[in-house]
Amino acid sequence: MKVDQVIGAAQDVGYSDLDSIRALARGAVVLTPDAANVERTHATRLGGLPTLPGSVSWPQRDGKSLAFIAQVDLSTQPRIAAEEGFPREGLLLFFNDAEQSTWGFDPKDAGSSAVIYVPEPANASVAADWPSDLPEHARYNPCELVSEETAALPPWESVLIEDLNLGPEQLDTYQVLLERLSGDDDWSSRGLLGGYPNQIQGDMMLECALVAGGLYCGDARAYQDPRLPVFRELAREWRLLLQVPSVDAAGMMWGDLGCLYYWIREEDLKERRFDRSWMILQCS
Repeated sequence: MKVDQVIGAAQDVGYSDLDSIRALARGAVVLTPDAANVERTHATRLGGLPTLPGSVSWPQRDGKSLAFIAQVDLSTQPRIAAEEGFPREGLLLFFNDAEQSTWGFDPKDAGSSAVIYVPEPANASVAADWPSDLPEHARYNPCELVSEETAALPPWESVLIEDLNLGPEQLDTYQVLLERLSGDDDWSSRGLLGGYPNQIQGDMMLECALVAGGLYCGDARAYQDPRLPVFRELAREWRLLLQVPSVDAAGMMWGDLGCLYYWIREEDLKERRFDRSWMILQCS
């Protein structure tokens, strides 16, 4: 799906403010798990062993190895990925806490996930073996991902939509538009590189801004903070890096059929500071 098709769908459902739709629409790459379990060195895939340069150690937190989640070969992605600010070359490697003990709503979760950018994959090779301390349940099966360009809109529960001040009827029409663009169960079956998330529980852009500001989001207190208007503006800086669904073929289950979502500030994406990313886990 392209942006023009999103605009057409908005017209079809009777959404009147097409300029806002065009301004909000963002290119993305859908990553669909392939049936075949393979472990090609530079393949875009879930699980298996990561392709790491010899100078880069397997990431740890508090002396414990993180689980390897996915890698993305940026050189093989649709052109829209580069147009949305991703590097044109290299690999992105994603890791997370092996025991899924952090959910991203606490500033203390820092270090429980990691994103590593490998700009020159020719100098990297698949890790020889799993870290000895990594539990079996966190040694995920390799599962290649098929890439396809798409265009996405923000979820209805997003600071970007709240700021439009839509009336009840307009908001209902926007929800119908989202359902037209992607089925209700898309979050359970597809990954995303960039774009907007298939959100399950709440606005992650605002959550990222609050947690980055040192506020705990496990209850309502952060959302009652008098500085909330400032954080709502800061929320606009956050971009989705990767959405990873629960995938049986890879042996991945995030909570109760949930997803992992990796986020990054716009400026950090431009500067390739992927070490400043943040992970949030949501489930139904």
